[in-house]
Amino acid sequence: MCDVNNQVQIEVELFARAFEISGARQWKTQLPCGSTIADLREKLRTDFQQLAPLERLSRWAVGTEFVTDSFVLNGDMCVAMIPPVSGG
Repeated sequence: MCDVNNQVQIEVELFARAFEISGARQWKTQLPCGSTIADLREKLRTDFQQLAPLERLSRWAVGTEFVTDSFVLNGDMCVAMIPPVSGG
């Protein structure tokens, strides 16, 4: 839901290498109402320039579902940035 300033509050969970690079498990930001995952990704690249290469390789999820760049964000959403991982 939009606030009085036509903004939505978004919380982004950062995992694995994204956490290591940023030093934060969560990042909170505000975006204009009607913003998409693509808009969120652009804001992340601006606010955390060191995450830009990893952001381009990551998947994005809301709840238990992966979402595309066209997914429209609603207020008070928790979004997860899932970077690629390797291992066995």
